[in-house]
Amino acid sequence: MLWPNGEVHWVMVRGQSTTHRPGRAGHMVGVSLDITESKRMHQALQQSQTELARQAEQLRSADRRKDDFLATLAHELRNPLAPVRTGMDVLRTVAMEDRTRRTLDVMDRQLSHMVRLIDDLLDVSRITRGKLELKRAKVTLGTVLDAAVEASRPQVERKAHTLLVVVDDAELVLDVDATRLSQVVCNLLINAAKYTHERGQIELTARRTGDQLRIEVRDNGVGIPEARLNDVFEMFSQVDARPHEAQGGLGIGLALVRSLVALHGGTVSATSPGLGHGSTFTVKIPLGAAVAPSDPIPAAVSEPTPGPERFRVLVVDDNLDAAELLAMLLE
Repeated sequence: MLWPNGEVHWVMVRGQSTTHRPGRAGHMVGVSLDITESKRMHQALQQSQTELARQAEQLRSADRRKDDFLATLAHELRNPLAPVRTGMDVLRTVAMEDRTRRTLDVMDRQLSHMVRLIDDLLDVSRITRGKLELKRAKVTLGTVLDAAVEASRPQVERKAHTLLVVVDDAELVLDVDATRLSQVVCNLLINAAKYTHERGQIELTARRTGDQLRIEVRDNGVGIPEARLNDVFEMFSQVDARPHEAQGGLGIGLALVRSLVALHGGTVSATSPGLGHGSTFTVKIPLGAAVAPSDPIPAAVSEPTPGPERFRVLVVDDNLDAAELLAMLLE
């Protein structure tokens, strides 16, 4: 409806007519409402919903591009590390003075640290894109924990921590992805080592509680504020530390732990009395992923060792440096 001042208004009219006698109209009673403001609000709401949907799609697209970028970045960063590792192995085959060997050991530790960070990035990108699948197999609990302790040993020993391992039944046979479950425990041990002052105490316990396998990593380190207990497993989340206590890292280790535990159908949680009083991380895996101890574990089949013989080996690698160094190592 056009107003006298030229403005267009939306008007809702409702009315009812009456008749005096059949066929002849009497009068009409009704009401007219100016619904212009309501109509404008409805149109604004529709526009807002359309804009929000557009922005949500942009965010999803950006998130997909981020995941693809992380996967590509991690892959491209990892490729040059292979020839570096091979080159260090080649150097170890020749005689060298003690100072050079110690330098090589430092380089080896730093390279291992870099590889672990990049591997975590790769795993996170696989999980977020739904491309990481567990490779379940029968394995003893002791084997899983031994692998985790050995992988985390450099970080634990670097700060002279004392690591106590308590396992109720090391021969308990699990049907799990041994590599991934070891990775879970290893990440928790490394996290404890990072956030515990030198010569600290770290305890790893594993026991069967009802229908669950319960793994705990406890330390007497810096602790976690109560307000942060729920978000320590978020991506890129790290407990705040004073500048001289900064431990580095990407803040993805615990996020990876949560994802890998979830893939096993389990849960992980963190508790802490507060800053300066240490923390405890608890992993619970359903024992539906466990089998009877009497079930045999397939033994590895060893092939007969051939006698001394010269072989021609073809080395194929899209990285020329990696191929050359591997050929040198095989000579």
